[in-house]
Amino acid sequence: MNKIEVNIIKLFEMQNGNLSGAQLSQLLGVSRTAIWKHINNLREQGYIIQAIPGQGYRLINKPDKLTSSEIRAVLETQLLGNQIIALEETDSTNDVAKDYGKQDTAEGLLVIAERQTRGRGRRGRNWLSEPGGLYFSLLLRPKLSLAEVSTITLLVAISIVQVLRKDYQLPAVIKWPNDILIDNRKVCGILTELSADPETIKYLVLGIGLNCNSATDNWPEEIKAIATSLSHVLGYHIDRIKLLNQLLLQLETNYLNFIKGEFGQLIPLAREYSCLLGKNITVNTHHQTYTAKAIDINSDGSLLIQKENGKLTNLWAADVSVRQP
Repeated sequence: MNKIEVNIIKLFEMQNGNLSGAQLSQLLGVSRTAIWKHINNLREQGYIIQAIPGQGYRLINKPDKLTSSEIRAVLETQLLGNQIIALEETDSTNDVAKDYGKQDTAEGLLVIAERQTRGRGRRGRNWLSEPGGLYFSLLLRPKLSLAEVSTITLLVAISIVQVLRKDYQLPAVIKWPNDILIDNRKVCGILTELSADPETIKYLVLGIGLNCNSATDNWPEEIKAIATSLSHVLGYHIDRIKLLNQLLLQLETNYLNFIKGEFGQLIPLAREYSCLLGKNITVNTHHQTYTAKAIDINSDGSLLIQKENGKLTNLWAADVSVRQP
């Protein structure tokens, strides 16, 4: 899709009605013949555009594809998504973003894929990444200390919860440190990876996998028991590009405030959205599994727990789950 076709789609969406060839020609500064050719090109790409005699053209439906031009036509951010790489399939969007990070690509790069063949979560676990979801990574270069970066994952989780609660009225919560749950089932995971030397962060990659229109009936039984999708919960098909724009807008606002030291509500919001605090939990680390009680989220993003012997301990990385009675 070229620039004129992107602008035709934007005009259709702004008008939300019919546009004549003469109107499009005048607005875009090209001939009516050129408009006709671009309309036909859009139809070949899957856009359903109706021509009504005497009234003009009307956009009826768009293909559900995450193309860079489709995303760019909707995206309202200034930083995030200033460069877009949209892939039909890739091993991992995080790996692609890291390759660009090594090449000094400016922050804001968005890498998104319809499907990942080796999507992963924390500790190298596989993340089911079939068509219908949002699987994307962002390249950032924050001028922060390593200690400050440890709270970035919480910042992303808060941003996602804010969108799901505000725009979709969903009771989304955060399961520290990197999962978003709805009705006790995982709908989104976050994977933060970085490259740094002892004093400087070279780059940071935020990977987000969100189940949007995934066909949960086709999931393995062990996945169905612990995960869900937005369309399954809401009962309708999600406009993924609209949702992507909402997520990136919220995250950009929070991120820019955070790096300026103006996002003071980060920890209070993490506490408010947490599904763990005050509950008995099971903690799995590389070395042991034990039970404890989740007490608080500290200012550095770590989880304060109380072990069965009464000892208070901070967790910076672990798998935790609410212990069933």
